[in-house]
Amino acid sequence: MTLYDAMHNFTDKIPPEDIELLVCDNPENPENREFERAFFYKKGSMLPHEYRAQGENDVERFLDHMANYKTAWEPAKETGYYILVNCPAENRLKLRLCHINPLDSKYIVIDPLEDKE
Repeated sequence: MTLYDAMHNFTDKIPPEDIELLVCDNPENPENREFERAFFYKKGSMLPHEYRAQGENDVERFLDHMANYKTAWEPAKETGYYILVNCPAENRLKLRLCHINPLDSKYIVIDPLEDKE
């Protein structure tokens, strides 16, 4: 059995949100398959972008992070797979919509030890 054979069709079962996945595009043509590490979010779900805490010491940064980390989040503009990318303008990591079309994809949960479904 190959990893591809163990993957789920998106059209058969929608993946869980906010769980790291390995997704595959173009499943019909084995020579052109593209794989990507991504997260699945539905339209309107909150994308948990990285927050850079402010403060002069660890305690201040911790408290700032606890109070403000969700201010960096934004709603997903559309349903799909999102990948982590570096945003040099903001000097932090953000989630960006992946080019892989969910309706023509397969996926597998990367962390099989913890079933969140």
